[in-house]
Parts: sequence; C-alpha cells; structure tokens
Amino acid sequence: MSENEKQKSLTLIISAAIIALAMGLGLNQVGSGFASRSSEGISVTGSARVSATADKAVWTLNAEQVAPTISESVRKVEAATNAVTKYLTDGGVPTDSIELGSVSAYPQEEYSNGNSTGRILNYRGSRTITVRSDDVQLIKKLSNGIGSLLQSGVSVTNYGPQ
Repeated sequence: MSENEKQKSLTLIISAAIIALAMGLGLNQVGSGFASRSSEGISVTGSARVSATADKAVWTLNAEQVAPTISESVRKVEAATNAVTKYLTDGGVPTDSIELGSVSAYPQEEYSNGNSTGRILNYRGSRTITVRSDDVQLIKKLSNGIGSLLQSGVSVTNYGPQ
C-alpha cells in the first residue's frame, strides 16, 4: 500500500468515526426528549353520554314584512309583531317572557347581471321576538303550531326552540 492510499484510508476512517459519533449524540438527545415527555403523564381523550331533559326553553322568531315604502314595511312589521305576541299570549306564554328586539328596515335594490342598478325595489322590515320560558312543553307545542300564523298571512320565521 502506498503512502497516498494509507492517507485516504485514514481520512475515510476518521470521517466515519466523526459521523458515527454525531449520530450517536443526536439519537441520545432524541431519546432524552421522549423520556422527559413521558414523565408528564398520559393524556387521554374520550366522550360520554348523559341523558338530560331541558328545563328552560329559548325560542327566537322573526317577524318580517316587505313593502314599497319604508314606513309601510315598519307598519306591517308592527302588525306582524302584534299578531305573533297575541298568538304567544293566547297560547299561555306570560307577557314578561316575551322580549321584543328593535325594528329594522333596509332597502332591497334591483340587480342586473350581478350589478346594482341603483333602483330600490322595496323595503324589508323585521323584528326579532325572543321567548324565554321554564315551560318547555308549552314552547314545543306553540312552535309546532306556528303554521296557523303563517296561514293567516303573518310572515314569521321560526328558528325553533333551544
């Protein structure tokens, strides 16, 4: 073996030893990280089922009307709100369990090819009505019977009791 070949072999052996040492130190650090993490304990996630019966109900309704003028849409919303309130109180809901939101009205514009023409077609008015009650069965019964209001021409959105 020549001196040049001996030099190359020695360089190769030293390089292999350095790489082996670096890999050994790196794996040791990774192992230490896993070991310290396992000392924190075991984390478990899961689910459970419990049978529950509701003892309170919150029911949200929205009286909504469309009219050619803003004043007429607000007037129609008030009439619809009164009809809904009467339906609720006649059904057995105390007046202090009924909460009326503020009246809002906004214009509905005409659109052509996805662009506003600037022309107002009509005004949509609305008012939120929220019922809070401990009588869950009464609220369920009234919610299921809300179709009678719709049949009489009152436009009301029933978001369902919660």
